[in-house]
Order: sequence, then structure tokens, then C-alpha cells
Amino acid sequence: MPRRGGLTAAVDLIDPHLRTHRWSVLGAGVLLVLGIWMLAVTPLALDHALQPPTRDGALLLGGLLALYGLVAALRTALLERAGARAATDLRGRLLQHLHRHGSPEDRAEGTMPPTRFTADVATLRDLVAGTGPCLATGVLTLMALLVVLVLNAPMTALLVGVTAAVYTLVVLLGRRRVAAREQRAAAEERTLTDLTQELLDARGTIRAYALEDPASEGLAAAGRRAGAARASARRARALVDLAATVIAVAAAVTALLSGTDRVLALGAVTLAVLLMHRAIGHLEELPAAASAGTRLRDLLDHSSGVADPAEARELDQVRGEITLQSLTADDPLLDGLTATVPAGQHVALLDRDGRESAALLAYLMRSAAPEYGTVLLDGQDIAGAPVADVRAHLAVVEREPALLTGTVREAIRAGRPEATDDEVTRAARGARADGFIVMLADGYDTMIDPRDPVLTDGQLRRIAIARALLRDAPVVLLDRAGDDVAPAEQAEVQHALQVLMTGRTALVRSREAHCVLAADRVLWIDGGELVEDGAPQVLAEDPDSWLSAWLEHRGA
Repeated sequence: MPRRGGLTAAVDLIDPHLRTHRWSVLGAGVLLVLGIWMLAVTPLALDHALQPPTRDGALLLGGLLALYGLVAALRTALLERAGARAATDLRGRLLQHLHRHGSPEDRAEGTMPPTRFTADVATLRDLVAGTGPCLATGVLTLMALLVVLVLNAPMTALLVGVTAAVYTLVVLLGRRRVAAREQRAAAEERTLTDLTQELLDARGTIRAYALEDPASEGLAAAGRRAGAARASARRARALVDLAATVIAVAAAVTALLSGTDRVLALGAVTLAVLLMHRAIGHLEELPAAASAGTRLRDLLDHSSGVADPAEARELDQVRGEITLQSLTADDPLLDGLTATVPAGQHVALLDRDGRESAALLAYLMRSAAPEYGTVLLDGQDIAGAPVADVRAHLAVVEREPALLTGTVREAIRAGRPEATDDEVTRAARGARADGFIVMLADGYDTMIDPRDPVLTDGQLRRIAIARALLRDAPVVLLDRAGDDVAPAEQAEVQHALQVLMTGRTALVRSREAHCVLAADRVLWIDGGELVEDGAPQVLAEDPDSWLSAWLEHRGA
């Protein structure tokens, strides 16, 4: 299938989510058509009201305009409702895709700007709720108006058609010229800014070589070019506005000179000009929607993570033995790394910069895969199992615990959604979190708001540990979970982590000496190879070991 971009991509992205709100969209469509025909017959109602002026005609015109206002308001409300809900669904779809199919690097801070999920999705929402309907209203109402006029006043229809065509052509061509001049003005202003910064940074050189006068002259010349470019853009815009005004006035004067149909002609010409002016304004918003559609389509087409195998088979009962067989990759470098972690053992993973150990956790989580080699859980190749099934056997606690927005109870229950309130409480007690949770304003029902945190970093980590305890998985992955904890909370967090690891296999990625020394075993990776494997206490006493040198460097 050919790759779609631009407006086609924007429509394709939002359409499935609009279908789930079909009644709102259908209702808005009916109101849109009704409003179009109301506007189209307004000039006739105006002519009936004023030639000659009658009370009944005035009431008819007023009622028609009031009814149109009501129809337009209801249409807007329905489209806003459908558009907002469709945008919410699309945003969730995008985030779900990124989490399921993106690599850890894709989700790293700064590599996936949040504007993809906010501004770009909002642009598509506005395409549905504002830009598209308003553009359709302008064009379709003009067409309906011409049909009405052809049946009732053919010469007026000709005047309206010529006016709309000339007005649209002049304004579109003029605005294209204005856009080109504004781009040139923006480029000149950037040049002026860059030159100013360069001259400010070169003050020493300018003084040393007595270049004050040439520098000032160069800056003045750049300023004149920027000013002239901006003035040219403003003149072009003013000329376009003037031309549009002249066309509208000329059409209005012609309408007034058209004899018995002058009221109808004046109303029809005025309506046509207003419709085209509004439609052209919304037409200029389409490139932004096309760009947003292309970016979001690229995001959904991008899949750097690991997908389920074609014939996936769920894992049998897992006790927690982990086997890494001949893992090989270029980035980060792994050169046939092999190791086995017996069920229940706690292993600290160390390397120079943390990239290799992070890759091992990612391989086990199935958010990435090595180029060669296999990862086994109790002798079962996880590459042949559904990703969700593999992750169901893991509990993860990270340096920055992602608790999301919701209550404390919901944050813990995310570990096992079907858990009872009593099970949530027991998990919190095991993580030494129950004591401070019950002291909160609403206890377990206290809302967690990242913008207004009421919990300390150590408390947030203990809630994350409670969530992992509730998961009750045989394998625990601690990704710097005990690092950078405030001294006053370090003992509580460390105790909670020990409770979590008890009876479970644990892989610990940490840069804290006390976390590494608390492990049963240390695996040190360097140059893609396993260069050291042993008990931390034994390695720490060996002055030639990698761990000993690392501990000495950290002052431990």
C-alpha cells in the first residue's frame, strides 16, 4: 500500500475515531446541510422583507437568522464533542503504539516531543470541528446560493459568480505573494539577529583591530535590508486588502444599480464576499493540518520495538531462571555475552556508562532485541512468546517511578488490576508505604498530581515498589530504583526493595555502591564481553578487580 501523507493522512488518522461517535457526526452533518440552505435563501428573505418593507417579511428574515444561529451553535457543539473525543482516542492510540512498538531510545526524554500528542492532535481535532466544516460551509453555501439565484434571478447569479471568482483569485494570488515576502522578511530578520550576536561576541577582536566603524556600518546595512523586507511584506498585504475591498465595493455598487433586484443582488453579493473571505482564511489552515497528519503518520509507521511472533506461544510456569545466550549487538556493543542467573538470585549489572546493562533489561522486557543470541526464562525463548505474556512475569521499578495521574490506590493496583483493596493495602505495608498513605488527606484515595506533588521522591518510590509487590512476578528488574534517594529516606526505600526481591530473581542496574554490594552477584560488562562475575564482597577485596576500582573511584 502506498504511503499516505498530508491531508489524506490527517483524515485517515482521525476517521476511525470519529466513526465511534457517528451519531454526533451524523447530526452535525444534517445541521450543516440545513444551515447551508438557510444561508443560501437569506438574500431572498432580505428581498422579501424590504421590497416593499413589510412586518411579516421582517419577522421571516429575523426568524431565519435566529434559527440559523441556533443550528450553527448546535452543529459546533456536536462537532466539538466528537472532535474532542476522537482526539482523546487518537492520543491514546499514539501513546499505546509508542509504548508497545518503540524502543527505550524512542521514549527517552527529548526524542519524542510532547507536541506530537498535544499540538498535532489538536490540529487534527480542529480540522474536524472547525477548519473543515467552516471551509465546507463557505464553498457549499456559495454553490447553493448560485442554484437559488439561477432559479430566481439569473443576472444576479452571474454577478455573484463573477464576484466570488474574481475575489477568490485575487486574494489567493495576493496572499501567496505576501507569504513569499514575509518569508524573505523573516530570513532577513534572522540574518540581522545572527549578525548582531556575532558582533557582540567579537567585541575584543573589533576593539583590537579598530573595526568599530565597519561593524556599525555592516549592522546598519543588515538593519536596512530587514526593515525594507518587512515593509515590502506589509505593503503587499495592504495592497491585497485594498484589492479585495475594491472588488467587494464594485460588486456592491453594481448590485445597487441592478434595478428591481438591487436588494436581492446586494444581499447575495455581500453574503458571497463574506463566505469567500472566511473560506480563504480557513484554507490557509490546511497546510498545518497536512503537516500534523504527516508527522503523526510517521510516528505510527515507525516501529523500532519488538512485535509478537507470527506463531506466539505463551510461557509455561516461570520460576525465575534467566539465561543470556551469545547476545550480540553493535549499539550498544555486545560480543557473544553469555550468563545464567539461577532463580532467586540477585544480580547487579555494571558497565562503564550504563548502556550495556540498560540493553539487557530492555531485551528481557522485549522493548528491544539483540541482533543475535537468545534470552531464556526457565529455558524458554522469550522471542517466541507474546510480548505481553513475557512482561506479565516481570515487575519493574525505575529511578523515576511513573505513577501517572489517579489515586494512590489506583497507582498500586496497576500492578494487578483485579487485586482487592485488602491486597493493595498488604502490598503497601510490605513496601513500608501504608504509614504515610493513611496520613494523607484522603488516604488511599488521595489523587496523585505530578504538577502539585504531595509526596516525596522516596514515598513515590515506595508506592512503585508496592505496585511491583502486588504484581507478584517471579522476576524483578530494578533500573536505578535505589539511586539518588535522600539520606533520610534511603533506609526505608532500601528495606522495601529487599522485601520486593526476597524469594524472587532480581536484576539490579545501579550506580550506588550500597545497592551493588547488597546483591548476591556482580556481572561486569566491558567492550561487549563479560569480564567479571562474582560475589561483590569477594571482588571488592580484590585490588585488581573492576568492582574494586569502581568502588574506590566512588569513594566507597
